[in-house]
Amino acid sequence: MRIPSRPDDKAYLNHVTDSNRLTFSEKKETPIFKTKFTESEIRGFSPCFFEIAVRVEEDE
Repeated sequence: MRIPSRPDDKAYLNHVTDSNRLTFSEKKETPIFKTKFTESEIRGFSPCFFEIAVRVEEDE
């Protein structure tokens, strides 16, 4: 999920798995930062995220 109004290095939703926080940062996924989500996962975080999100294709 990408937020179009943010700079690229701060545009992607990140779930910080060790503290269960959400933040916006780069799209690189690591063991600590989950950056790939299903539609239902995004809606579960907050319905407003899905309303402003831009779909990111797997190969971008």
